[in-house]
Parts: sequence; structure tokens; C-alpha cells
Amino acid sequence: MDPASLGGSPAEVSARLLEGGQRALEDLMAAIRRQDPAARERLIPRASAWIEEMMVRLDHEAGGELVQNLSRVYEWWLHELLEGAPRNELARLDRIAGQMGAMREAWVQKAREDAAPLLPGRPVDGEA
Repeated sequence: MDPASLGGSPAEVSARLLEGGQRALEDLMAAIRRQDPAARERLIPRASAWIEEMMVRLDHEAGGELVQNLSRVYEWWLHELLEGAPRNELARLDRIAGQMGAMREAWVQKAREDAAPLLPGRPVDGEA
């Protein structure tokens, strides 16, 4: 999966970026477990590219607290990745992957809600 080629709703794109980031981290952690430093060094930039793509796609023009918080999370993930991977610190990488998974599930749920047809009796956003 190439992060630059993703399309769809913002929620769908976010979910796919997070899925790609998780896969890249899993590959990186597998290389560390195999004690394969060449693969580790090749996979660090791949994993960081997914996080960087998430950062680039944030809509800072629209701003808001969500964008600020996501920006801080992504910056922290990138820091943890770039500090932890060269030191073979699997716990740091696993923590990022776990957080990506939880966030991905939230975006998947949001995409489902956005795609659901408006049914009779279903409140419209903002209605009680």
C-alpha cells in the first residue's frame, strides 16, 4: 500500500493510513526479533513514512483541538519510532502499534457511521 495513493472519505483514509502504519511497524518489529539489522534499517523509513503521511494530511487550516491533538500524537509516535527502533526497543514500537490499532478502529467506526443511510427515526447529527 502506497500512502500517497489513498483516496476516500477522511475517515476511510485515516483508517487505511493507520492500517499501513501498523503493518510497517509489525514488519519492523519482526526484523528486530529476527535480529536482522539490515532489514531494520530498511524498514524504519517505511514505518516513518506512514506516520509522516498522517501528519501531512492533517487539515491545519480547519484547525481545532482534534487536529492539534492528532498532531501531537503523530509527533510522539515518530519520536518513539526513531528513538526506539535503532535501539531494538520493541515495547516502544508495540505501544505505537497498539495505539494505531485503537485509533484505526475509531476511524473505521466513523467511516461506517458516515456511510450509513439516514433511516426514518434515526436522529440527524445535532438532534436529540
